[in-house]
Formats: sequence, C-alpha cells, structure tokens
Amino acid sequence: MIGGRYRLTRMLSGLQDRQATAWVAEDTVLQRPVRLDIHRPGGDAARGFLDRSLAAGAVGHPALARVLDVVEAPGCCYAVSGWPDGPTLAEVLRDGALDPDIAAAIVRELAAGVADAHHAGAVVGGLRADRIMLTPGGPVAVLHLGAADPSARADIRGLGAVLYAALSGRWPLGDGAGGLPGAPTRSGRLCSPRQLLAGVPTDLSTLAMRAMQGAGPGALRTVDTLATVLAERCGLVDLLPFDDSQPVAPLPAGPPPPRRHRVATLGVIALGAIAVVAVVLLLSRMLTSMASSSGGHARTSLVTNITPAQTRTTPSAKQRTTTTTPPTRPAPKTPNRAASVPLRIDGATVFDPYHSPPGHENPPEVGNAFDGNPNTAWHTLEYRGFATFGNLKPGAGLRFDLAIAAPIRAIHITTPTPGITVQVLTSDVAADGLAGYTAVTPPTPVSGSTVLTLAKPVTARFVVVWISALVPQPDGQFQAALSEVSFSG
Repeated sequence: MIGGRYRLTRMLSGLQDRQATAWVAEDTVLQRPVRLDIHRPGGDAARGFLDRSLAAGAVGHPALARVLDVVEAPGCCYAVSGWPDGPTLAEVLRDGALDPDIAAAIVRELAAGVADAHHAGAVVGGLRADRIMLTPGGPVAVLHLGAADPSARADIRGLGAVLYAALSGRWPLGDGAGGLPGAPTRSGRLCSPRQLLAGVPTDLSTLAMRAMQGAGPGALRTVDTLATVLAERCGLVDLLPFDDSQPVAPLPAGPPPPRRHRVATLGVIALGAIAVVAVVLLLSRMLTSMASSSGGHARTSLVTNITPAQTRTTPSAKQRTTTTTPPTRPAPKTPNRAASVPLRIDGATVFDPYHSPPGHENPPEVGNAFDGNPNTAWHTLEYRGFATFGNLKPGAGLRFDLAIAAPIRAIHITTPTPGITVQVLTSDVAADGLAGYTAVTPPTPVSGSTVLTLAKPVTARFVVVWISALVPQPDGQFQAALSEVSFSG
C-alpha cells in the first residue's frame, strides 16, 4: 500500500531495484484504477521527476491522462495519474492496421494534446501504442513521468511511431509496444508504412517517417507542425467521437494575392456600375417621352405604383371627407400560466458520496444555505491545486428535502463565490450515490443570484445542488459556497 491509499496491482515498467517504476494501482478511497509512477529515492535525486510531474499537472487536454496528485514521501516520491478505461491501441492493432483516415484522426487528437503539454512547459514521455487507450470519448495517452528521455523531441518521435504503427500494424522503434511485431528494415534503413502495406497514403507515410527523424532538413521541429498538418488533412470530418474544442496552431498566412487581381475586380465593378446608370437613364427618357405623349395618364400610372410612404402628395377634397376605419384586431391573448409558488424546504444535508465517511463538507453550516439570510453561507472545504476538488473526487453538494414530491419549475441559487459550476439533480428517494438521481440541468456556471428555469416542471421530493468546479480564493486554495437556495413550482 502506497500512502495508505493506493494498492499496487500490476507493474507496467521498470524493475523493483530501479529508480523509476510504473504501476497500475487501486485507489482504495475512490475505488478506481490509477497509474502510479514511483521514484526512489526521493529528495534532491527526484527533483527532475517532481518538476516534470508538477508541470504535467497543469495540462488539462482530454487526450492526455490527468495528473491527480504528486507526493513526496520518506524514501520516495510518486505521481498519481488517471488510468483510462478501454483497450490499448496495441491491442487493437494485433488484428491488423487501421484505416488510414482513422489512424490520422487518432494521432491528430494525440498531437493536439501533446502540443498543449509543450505549451505548458511539460512533456508526456514514453508515447507508445501500448500506452494509448481507445476510450468511448477518443484516444487518451497515459503519462510516463519516469521516462528515460523526457523531451519534446522524444514526444514528436513517439507520435510519429504511433502513426507508423497505426498505418502498418508494426512498431518501428524496437523497444516493444504491447507485443506488436517490429518493423523491418531494408539496406539498414527502416521501411516506410507505404512499403509495408498497399493503400497507405503517401502523405501519411511520409509524415510518420519525418516525425521519427531526429534531424535533417525534412525533420519536424515542433509538435504543432504535426498537429496542424493532420488537422488540415482530416478537415472537419470526425471519424471517431473525438473532441475538437482545443485549437491547434494555425498555418502561416500565405503571401497576399497580386495587386492586379484587385485592380481587375475593381474594373469589373466599375463597368457594372456604368451599365446600371446607363439603363436608369434610358428608362428615365422613355418614361418622360410616354408622359409627354399621353398627358397625365403615364404619370398617374407611375404614382399609383408607389407606396404611400414614398409620396408626399396632399390628399384631395374627396379624400378629406371620406374616412376609412381600419379593421379592429383582437387583443393578443395572455397565456394562462400558473403563478410561481415557493416550495417549502423541510431540511438539507451534505451530499458527498465520494468521501469515506460521506458528509464531511462542513455539515454545521448546511442551515445557512436556506435560512433566508444571504449574509450567511455553507462552504465546501478548501482544496489545493485544482478547481475539481483537488482532483480527489468529482464533486459534492447539498441535498434538500421538500417533505413531499412537488412540481419544481425553477431553482434559485445565490453564491458569494462567483464562477462555481453547479448541476441540479432530483430523485423521489434519498439515494446515497449519484446513480440514484436524474440530472434536470446541465453543469452551469453561476454567479451572484441565478435562476435555473426548467423547460417543464419536474416532480420530485429530493433535490441535489451538485458542485463540480470550485473557484480560487485569495489564499490560493479552491472553494465554493452557497448562501441561499430555494425552489419554486
């Protein structure tokens, strides 16, 4: 057991007597698998490992596993990161290479995540096919914080190798990757994916080889280049359910178009304008001629085709004596909507299903959240490092009991910590876990006094105001508070 919390279950890399080892472990508090990178000894000998781990903790891209905790313990230090649920890319490739478009889409997502890490001053390390999980939300690379060669150049090389493997089903670097066969060489040089498998596009095969190239005129210098090329190639088509909300570096702007194109365009516009003026003059002359030959009939015909708003003629005597009553329109009907009725809160408790024992988030303050006094509040505990409860749990909140099931139309929330993210959940019973509740609003940032109005009433007895993101406080910690919560039906 590490840190009294993490039970080691399987070694991933390293040897027991080596400085750096990696393990799959069970988080006995949150009941979930995690990855542990352990460095022995601790202290100054582990300074580089600690710096890399802390830098990686600042990265929050969905294609990279999150660093959850970094701990210095007697005789060692360790970093805890997420262990995504899904098969590895290496396991999938044992059945053969991927479709080239799918391979490009996978590496595109990974490259965008690695680019974010590099911009934050972090490296991923040890990118291999057996360290990439294919989850329902897209590919996720697990972090290898104890990598022997942690550098941005090594990350680019690793991405090139992953693309090579996805296109060919073979691993090109010779260090093994989840049992994939090694890539062959010819005359001492690595064969390209296109040489191994018919139908591999030339551009993707070349991109993989250049990403693995250490130096030279064709080598890729930054991961942004790789991410941009793949994003341009894949376009806007998502071949897998990936999240493209994170931007990649744009392509450099090309030279401005030659000036003669603009001059030609202006010339065409000018000729068009001259033609329009000529037509207008011709029509004007024709109408004048018609008016002079037909008396006032032509002019009358023209005037009757103009709307009253365009004429300023004085009405005739007949028009003055004749009045027209416009048709009376019925007044619009006001919807018969029931007035909003405040709902009585019978009581409330802390809802904290991910802490053992549950309910440790300041229970004595719960009454402050519905006492009618906005100057009092219930506060969460303070957390270090991350707005997501220090990455220790997905959230916490308050569960309100309305005594009886009642139709709920709106939730009124007042907070002295603007910017927190809340979600409203309901149930007919006081369930102990999130699975027993139904979300009736999406996660929503709230500030000051906020009213969350439901599209249609929801009948329930128990209502949870669930907080999933805290906000920073002056002391650098993260916290949330609710000063008033009420419901109306």
